[in-house]
Amino acid sequence: MAGQGMHQTQNLALHQVLSPQLQQSLLILQTPLLELRNLVQQEMETNPVLEELPDEPAPDERSDAEPSADDNFSNEFQKLASLDEEWRDYMAQSASYGSDGSRRLGWLSRFKGSAR
Repeated sequence: MAGQGMHQTQNLALHQVLSPQLQQSLLILQTPLLELRNLVQQEMETNPVLEELPDEPAPDERSDAEPSADDNFSNEFQKLASLDEEWRDYMAQSASYGSDGSRRLGWLSRFKGSAR
């Protein structure tokens, strides 16, 4: 009588499928440099839409009119520093005045006094 009765089973299976783009990306990442150059050259020959971009000039070949990376960094840093200063001034002014224009104590000064 052990064969009679109701039985229920459940199976769970997980299958992982890589997309063609992901398969190609993995192939490219695993390819040695020399083979990768040959692969890229072959793709450029077979695919008319692909084109090779011209190489960027070496650092010594740059024109004198073009600023260096250090100059660009310095200029950007100066701009950010001045914006930071303006923002701090604005926040200090807006924190010390109420919405009706009257002067109020900053909330920070109340906390500094009570922390002692």
